[in-house]
Amino acid sequence: MIKLSKADFHIQVLVAIIAIVILWIPLFIHIKPITFYPHSFFEECFGWIQTIPFMGIILTLSVMVSSLIILYKILVNNHLQSANTFFPEIIFIVLMSDIFTVQFSAEIISGFLLLLALQPLFNFKEEKSGDHSIFLSSFLIGIATLFQPSLWLCFLLPLMTISIFETLTFRKIMLSLLGFILIWIWFFSIAFLTDSLNTSWQIVVDQASFSMQQFHFTTNIWSWSVMILEIVLFFPIIIIELQHSKKDLVISRRRIYVVVSLLILLMSCLLTTQNLSLHQSLLCLPATILISYLYEYLTKVKMVGFCIFLLFLINFIGRWLAIF
Repeated sequence: MIKLSKADFHIQVLVAIIAIVILWIPLFIHIKPITFYPHSFFEECFGWIQTIPFMGIILTLSVMVSSLIILYKILVNNHLQSANTFFPEIIFIVLMSDIFTVQFSAEIISGFLLLLALQPLFNFKEEKSGDHSIFLSSFLIGIATLFQPSLWLCFLLPLMTISIFETLTFRKIMLSLLGFILIWIWFFSIAFLTDSLNTSWQIVVDQASFSMQQFHFTTNIWSWSVMILEIVLFFPIIIIELQHSKKDLVISRRRIYVVVSLLILLMSCLLTTQNLSLHQSLLCLPATILISYLYEYLTKVKMVGFCIFLLFLINFIGRWLAIF
C-alpha cells in the first residue's frame, strides 16, 4: 500500500478503476432487492426503482464515482491532499465498497449531501463573514436529514464549526438553524397542503427517535465480524491523527477538528439509526479524510498502510462470499 501511494498519479487512478471493478462486479452478479422505510421521503423520490433493482446498483455506483471526484477537489483545495495523488480516493473506494453497501439507500444520498456540506465549512474562515458558508452547509445538512431523519444531530456541525474557528454569536446560531429548518418547513408545508401532516410527522419521529426495536441486527456473523474488525483497525489511525495534528498549521488543524466533529456526530447517530450496517457507510467520509491527512506520513507509519490493506482484503473476500 505504501508503494502504491508513491506511484504515478495515472497509475493510482488506474488502480482505483480496477478496485471498483473487482469490488463491484459481485453486486451486478447477485443483485439485492431495494428496501425502503414505508412512506418515507426517500421512497417518495426513488420508490420507482424498487421494481428495477439493477438501476439501484447503477445509481449507487454513480454517486460513489461522483463522490470520488468531489472529495478529491475538496481535499486538494483545502491542502489536505497533494494534487498529484489519488491514494485517499482509493481508500474511499475500499471503505464505500464494503459488504453492507449493496443497494441504493437513503444513507447513500445523505452521505453525498454531507460531503457537499463540508466544502462550505472548510471555506468558512476564508469568507468575509462566513454567513453564506454556514447557511449553505446547514441547508445541505437539512436535505440530508430529510432523506435520513436519524441524522438530525448533524445540525450541530455548522455550530461546532463556528466555535472551532471563532466566537459563536447569536446571529450565526440563528443563521445556521434557519438554513437547517428551511427545507423542513417546505416539507411539512407540502404535507399540510396534501392533508398528510400527521402521517408525515409520525414517519419522521419513527425514524429519528431512539428505540431498541429499531436496530437491525443481522444474523450474518461475517458481517458483524467485519464491522467490528474495521472499527478496531481505525483506532491506531485516529490515535496517530490526534498526535500529529498538534504539529500542523492552525487552519489545517481546525479543518481536521471539523471532520472529527462530523465523525463524533455520526457515531452519536448510531443511537437513532434503524440499520447499523447501512449507517456504517456514512462513517467512510470522515474516516477517509482523516487517513488522507496522514498520507504523507504513511512511509513512517507502516501500521496505517497495513490496516488499509487489511480493510481491502476483508471487503474483497466479503463481496465475493455474498454471491454464494
